[in-house]
Amino acid sequence: MPHPFDPNLTLVVWLRHARHENQIVPESAYAELAYEGMMLERLGIKIDVVFGSPLPRAVRSALMLTAGNNSVAKIYTHNALGDFTTNPGLGPLVPMIKAAAAAEGAEAEAFALQMNNVNVRERILEIGRLAAKQVEIAKATLAGPGGVLLVPGHSPALELAIMSMRGRKFLGEDTDSNIPITPPFMMERGSVAVTIFSYGSYVDTQYLGIVDDKTTWPPAP
Repeated sequence: MPHPFDPNLTLVVWLRHARHENQIVPESAYAELAYEGMMLERLGIKIDVVFGSPLPRAVRSALMLTAGNNSVAKIYTHNALGDFTTNPGLGPLVPMIKAAAAAEGAEAEAFALQMNNVNVRERILEIGRLAAKQVEIAKATLAGPGGVLLVPGHSPALELAIMSMRGRKFLGEDTDSNIPITPPFMMERGSVAVTIFSYGSYVDTQYLGIVDDKTTWPPAP
């Protein structure tokens, strides 16, 4: 598939799944995702392959976006791109995280990043490292130079994977566990970010948000 710019670049399009109820994505969200896919195509971003979360809400979101993008992309999944419940180390802690977030009136995913709990923190960091590792492999083996890889998934795994692939040191083993995890942005449901690689090396990440007819690529300064 022709790349919108330099054929030596690889794009990773990160998609946070659409809103849902018990894994069911409503028809209105389907229309929005298909429209986003169409807008991405108009910007020259055509999905070649999908690699992401195995959970239905993420897979359905990817299917609708690629339909609007006029892409016939093969879909691969991996638990490393799943949510809290698919991570063996964090799964048992989910009820505690959700209860603490509810008490503060906050979204569980964002709240967990700031919790003063070393065990939670280390498990979340591990999610980011594992997700980044698998996306790195998929980027090289499934997309390659000139390719566009769509990664549908969940917050905070997506944000942390982006941070890790950017080479942020605090996702390494020498992290001070008292430092809050602070991604440069938190993705909204149904929104996208694009990470650019040149000859396999990280170049930049652009948060496009909900893609519509006002979105530009590259994003306007």
